[in-house]
Amino acid sequence: MMETPEKKIGATRELYELQALDQEIDSARRSLETMRGRLGVSQALATARAELAASTKRLEDLSKEQQSLEWEIEDLSGKITELDRKLYGGKVTNPKELSGLQQDAEVLKKQRREKEDRVLTLMEKREAAAAAVKLQQVALASVEEVWRKEQAALEKEVSELTQKIESRETKRRDFRAGLDTSLVAIYDKLKAQKGSAVAGVEQGICQGCRISLSQAQLRQVRTGVLTHCGNCGRILYLA
Repeated sequence: MMETPEKKIGATRELYELQALDQEIDSARRSLETMRGRLGVSQALATARAELAASTKRLEDLSKEQQSLEWEIEDLSGKITELDRKLYGGKVTNPKELSGLQQDAEVLKKQRREKEDRVLTLMEKREAAAAAVKLQQVALASVEEVWRKEQAALEKEVSELTQKIESRETKRRDFRAGLDTSLVAIYDKLKAQKGSAVAGVEQGICQGCRISLSQAQLRQVRTGVLTHCGNCGRILYLA
């Protein structure tokens, strides 16, 4: 069991208050880190944007496919018109040649009908895709509005918490400056080793390691002499 000179009687409360300041600052810093991690694009916003982008691309792809088919239909129609001109223009009289032209025209007309059917199907798909895009645009606008409000509130909280931390850090620096340097050195060493330098005493038990204290230790703690737990080494404090 470690004991300190009598001049350190009553210093336990000061170290306990210093630890309370440290813990408050550490907790605020963790909260600030969490808040800053929430700044920026949210998962809901990213998902809504990705879904809209995918639907927009599908609509564009369908439009391109329909346009390509319409150009092919236009090209087929031109070829069919040219065959009809030859069939009914009177210049071709050979029966075999006329039969061949007629067969060619029927093949082209069949191809045109198939492509026209595909265009109708694509038009239906484009209509559904356009409706999906509009719905997702509305949904995205709603998500963005919620996100903007959340970000504004979060930025305010970050600013306020940052100011609070700065204020507490200033208070801690001033508080430490008023303490005995040897006490501060003991405190800093214990904090670095154990995470906390001061342990409360409740019902004769050290709250740092949950071990019962001896009667001699309890008497010293009650008198205000700086006393260390015989088990964990933390400074004992009786509120």
